[in-house]
Amino acid sequence: MSKKQLIKQLTNLLTNERKNKLLEKVKKRTRFLTVVIEDVYQPHNASAILRTCDAFGVQDVYVIEKENKFQPNRGVSLGAEKWLNIYTSKNPQEIYRTLKIKGYKITATIPPDKKYPYQTLPEFKPKEKLALVFGSELEGLSRFWLEKADLYLTIPMYGFVESFNISVSVAIILYDLVHKLKNKKEFYLSSNEREEILIYWLKKEIRGVEKIEEKLKAQMSKLKSTS
Repeated sequence: MSKKQLIKQLTNLLTNERKNKLLEKVKKRTRFLTVVIEDVYQPHNASAILRTCDAFGVQDVYVIEKENKFQPNRGVSLGAEKWLNIYTSKNPQEIYRTLKIKGYKITATIPPDKKYPYQTLPEFKPKEKLALVFGSELEGLSRFWLEKADLYLTIPMYGFVESFNISVSVAIILYDLVHKLKNKKEFYLSSNEREEILIYWLKKEIRGVEKIEEKLKAQMSKLKSTS
């Protein structure tokens, strides 16, 4: 059974309203930007980041659990994790390799620092896929990411404090970049990626979907054998 056939069969089990909502939302998803978070330890922040990523259509979130377990609070995330692809690892090198294979420019988000040739929002105008890496609440990014980064990005600040809360930083940067990139064709998922994400969502949306899928495949196989 092809992806298109499976999607058609599964969406027929939904109301028209729900079906149309999923089809509309997947058109606005992106992998041009992805978010990487390192050792976030406050559940409120973890949850707010997921909610922000979903709100801006960022499909993939990579989580490094080197010291702290990533524990979102569903009361804050409002179930955003259901719609995202979340990849976790204790090994930052593993996530780094995955991102580079996928063609991302590693973008370290940092406070203004003379050590690094940083660029500042809103002047920053990306032309390539970005993996935006955010550090822990207290210590910021580890040396590993600071040394591996291709780009360094900071948010201009005008007060006495030296940094934003991590979830606020994610929201500000994604808002700015999505606004700049939303008219680029390459910002959005390919047709194949949209199909994969739709199936991923439908399997979370429909109860007993595994048995339904097996039944549909058996029916398709039977039709092929009799034709």
